[in-house]
Amino acid sequence: MFDIIKNSLFTGLGMAVVAKDKLEKATKKLVEEGKLSQEEAEKLFHDLVTSGEGQWRDIEDKIKKLIQDAIADLDISSKSEVEELRKRVEELEKLVKKEQ
Repeated sequence: MFDIIKNSLFTGLGMAVVAKDKLEKATKKLVEEGKLSQEEAEKLFHDLVTSGEGQWRDIEDKIKKLIQDAIADLDISSKSEVEELRKRVEELEKLVKKEQ
């Protein structure tokens, strides 16, 4: 399941990079055609990239929440819970050895 999610995120990231590249080319073309000044194109590019990054963070947050909810529904122990239990077992093993 993790691999599927990871691959989906990487695919999305790859798409974002391609989109950023295409956006840059599109704004350059608008400048060349005289439809935008260089400053307007840079502002447009920056605004769209910033907006896209914000949307990407929102998507990541939603995916993380979905994953956390799915894990909670599956009743899977967290890494910290397992580590705490491991420590408790080690302490109990030490106590048992002392009493023997």
